[in-house]
Amino acid sequence: MEKPKKNMCLSTCVEVHLDEGLVAEILLRLPAKSVLRFRAVSKEWLRIIDGQQFLAVHARRCPLEVLLYTRTKVVRPDGRQAFDVELDAVAASARRPVARFPASLDGGYNQYCSLLASCDGLLLLRHNRQQYLICNPATRQWSDLPRLMIRSFKNLRLPAVLHGHLHWLEHMEAGLTDQMVAFDTAAETFRRMRPPPMTCKERSQLLVADGSLMASEPGHLFVDLWVLEGYGGGAATEGTWERRHRVEVSWPVMERPLLVAGGDGGDVVLGHNPGVVAYNLRSRTVRQVAGVDASRGGTRLLPSHHVFRESLVRHDFFQARLHPSLPSFFFS
Repeated sequence: MEKPKKNMCLSTCVEVHLDEGLVAEILLRLPAKSVLRFRAVSKEWLRIIDGQQFLAVHARRCPLEVLLYTRTKVVRPDGRQAFDVELDAVAASARRPVARFPASLDGGYNQYCSLLASCDGLLLLRHNRQQYLICNPATRQWSDLPRLMIRSFKNLRLPAVLHGHLHWLEHMEAGLTDQMVAFDTAAETFRRMRPPPMTCKERSQLLVADGSLMASEPGHLFVDLWVLEGYGGGAATEGTWERRHRVEVSWPVMERPLLVAGGDGGDVVLGHNPGVVAYNLRSRTVRQVAGVDASRGGTRLLPSHHVFRESLVRHDFFQARLHPSLPSFFFS
């Protein structure tokens, strides 16, 4: 029998080359923070990740999340009270930190930023009542808006978008009627629609979940979900409203809850001060995804009434009006 050669390798390293399409498909399933780290793997991966088509598809695949504040009372050395504020993004499956505003314990002023709006992965913040800033938490870029005479940014809630139409439960185009309004983005025209037969319209809102236009109606210890059946976007297929789901919660629903589709799995997220739950439209099950720890005295959950979807899409205005960020705002 022939003896093995002394210099023969016991193992062989084989270089494996992955197809670009397969690499892109894997990267599209990762969160934004991981995708940014993988830009350093190779020039090939960097080219894939920096492509506009990849960035657009990745943004569309990111789950919708509820933006939620957690405010904790702290006591300064001088005895005065202050607040630590944390901003989290809550989806049906997880809760992740986005940013924090720590309290100033040395007696200085805590420069708190108020969140005014959220759209396409960007946050609109107001600082010191006069300065308006835009930031992308995923890329940690900042830009400031020109100093305009802006009196108010109240009620900047996004419409429910389905079949190329924007939908509002209440809108000035409805006039003195009690109808809801849809805007056709292709024809650029408004039209009125029949609203769901709810008794608490002023505390309800529209959402899109599992491919359907829906409306929430809060009760005492529950939230009803109405579904617009047979709706195709046009007036000819306006559909009919049906009260399909009742989501029971463990706290009184005193204010408008937050609802947002959590992805293709049919999840709906409902948020309120005592906590946030996820309801699955298909299995009709409820589970809590965020809540207040009773051991943390002076802690409150404050839903922001804004939804968020991570995005790595580049915007030129970040370079045109680059801002150095705020000293009191820390990304997580």
